[in-house]
Amino acid sequence: MKCNTVVFLAPLALAALAATGCSHQTAEQKEAQSMGAGMQRSGTMSQADYVKVRELGHQVAASHTLSDADLDWDLAFLKRSDDGAARARAMTVLSEVNPLSAAQKAKIAPAAAPYLNNPEDTDRHAAARIQQALSSPFSSRR
Repeated sequence: MKCNTVVFLAPLALAALAATGCSHQTAEQKEAQSMGAGMQRSGTMSQADYVKVRELGHQVAASHTLSDADLDWDLAFLKRSDDGAARARAMTVLSEVNPLSAAQKAKIAPAAAPYLNNPEDTDRHAAARIQQALSSPFSSRR
């Protein structure tokens, strides 16, 4: 099959198409994959986690919203991350959501609290940004 042929493909066929080397990744997607591979090599985070948290960052920057599923993923990523840069990336996503619902605040506040007094500067600064976002009068919605 030619890479430039437009056809309707079932999900399993998409995997087969990708395996043949026919990829229509954008330059940004290729950059994200490359950066993620570097993060994985350095032990900062897995390539898949980098790509996901970067995607969430772009989404939040554009819309200032985060779905409940994405919020839960980001909080789980924050909890399991051993690297300050990875945690800062996760917390940056959380600090940019605006407005925050009461339910989102209830999930985010206890997740960020342990990092307010963390010895790592990146953790403290990122957690402080979350605290600021949580206390902002403009960050509430029902």
